[in-house]
Amino acid sequence: QVVQELVQTDLDTLGMAESQKAATDELFKAPGVVLVIAPKRAGRTSLFYSILRKRDAFLQQIVTFEKSTIADLPNITQNEYQDPALLEDMIVTNLRRDPDMVGFDNCEISATAARRACDYAGEHRVVFTIPAPDVFTAVGLWMKLVGDPKAALSHLRGVVGGNLLRVLCPECKQQCVPDAGLLKKLGLPASIRALHRVPLLREKDKQGVDLVCGICRNVGYLGRTGMYEVLTNTPDLSNAILAGKGLSDLKKIARTGGYQPMQIHSIQKAVKAVTSIEEIVRVASKAKPKKQ
Repeated sequence: QVVQELVQTDLDTLGMAESQKAATDELFKAPGVVLVIAPKRAGRTSLFYSILRKRDAFLQQIVTFEKSTIADLPNITQNEYQDPALLEDMIVTNLRRDPDMVGFDNCEISATAARRACDYAGEHRVVFTIPAPDVFTAVGLWMKLVGDPKAALSHLRGVVGGNLLRVLCPECKQQCVPDAGLLKKLGLPASIRALHRVPLLREKDKQGVDLVCGICRNVGYLGRTGMYEVLTNTPDLSNAILAGKGLSDLKKIARTGGYQPMQIHSIQKAVKAVTSIEEIVRVASKAKPKKQ
């Protein structure tokens, strides 16, 4: 259990690209709010813990407010609240001690926590988690929670988003020739000659029974990895959001600040044979909002 906790709360083992880790570190070089987002049950708390563990808890006083703790964070004061009614008093008491950094996990339904986080971010670093499928949806939810869009954006440094992908079994994954139309649709170069997937047909024994993979037991996947996106807030992006610009315009502005969508990172993992295109499509379709 201890080993599992260490793996799940170590940013270097969660599958984030080096450029994304550098962009995440950049968000913490000045006071403000950093949102950490992922869909429900998709590793949001693990990502939250991993980011906090990268901060220097020996030189900084770091405090968290969590509905329930899933791992111990060394030298970080973790406040667990079972009753949401206790959260406000807990926040007030701890903020009086003037911590250098504050983390809010699973407080997303609390507008009070969001406003407290926003106010405290004027001179301090704040991490706030929100269940959301992508960084732009998260920004909208953050503004709604704070209740003052202009104040919410003025204190927002950026958003770190993640989701989980199953990893192809290293023993039985099968090479396949990608369709040219698929490569074009995904924006991949036609020079890619091979991708990998779960075997369509299993080898059989003399009795005609499928042989069982000794690693994954014919599941085809073993373990999970993360796919991520990091959005840096800029004055141009904030102004565009406040002006009600469309998503395509916002993405165009964000790309000038180095933003790459989560899908790009996931496809890079498929090219490296870490996961399959089928798994990416499964996760993407699951993350789409349901039609009412």
